[in-house]
Amino acid sequence: MTPRGGTWRLSGLLWMSAAWVLLTLLWCVPALAHANLVKSSPSAGSELSAAPEQVRLRFNEPVDAEFSPIEVRNKDGERVDKDDARVAPEDVRVVVANLVELPEGYYRVEWRVTSLDGHVIEGRYGFAIIAAGEGNSPGDEPGERAQQDEANAGQAGREPGTQDGTQGDSVPLMAYSALSLGALAVVVVVALLVKRLTRRHKR
Repeated sequence: MTPRGGTWRLSGLLWMSAAWVLLTLLWCVPALAHANLVKSSPSAGSELSAAPEQVRLRFNEPVDAEFSPIEVRNKDGERVDKDDARVAPEDVRVVVANLVELPEGYYRVEWRVTSLDGHVIEGRYGFAIIAAGEGNSPGDEPGERAQQDEANAGQAGREPGTQDGTQGDSVPLMAYSALSLGALAVVVVVALLVKRLTRRHKR
């Protein structure tokens, strides 16, 4: 094998490695593109003194909402929404559903939407309507159920900061940024190696 042939072969392997890293990065991007629930109204586990007129769910990216994307049920499992859930015309990241006039009690929100990448995501959480000035006594069922649903809601569960959208948007962004920086570093190293090999060959 001539020195020139060995240099070109090594250069080819280095560039192939860089291409593989970039392809891996592109393959990982869809996994980071899943929609996340970043804000809900009523919020998970909340206790309201007045009945809300609608449920509003905000995601970190536009979503496709079809086939009853939001269902709200009372403690007996009966639906109390108007079966009109849809994407808000003013913001395609928001899904809304109007509610009937709700009495005091515990309610559960169940949602199911589709991300831009085609993945279906779903979750649930609870909230309660209580009389003004009243609080839950120890062992009160609505409060306990709301907290339990909040803990088990999956993507609907609220971590510190997710209700204002801080974590829901930043976690995928941070992961994507780390992958991008890693890929960029590999490409730079490959370019420097190829440049050094080319100089040696010229000498």
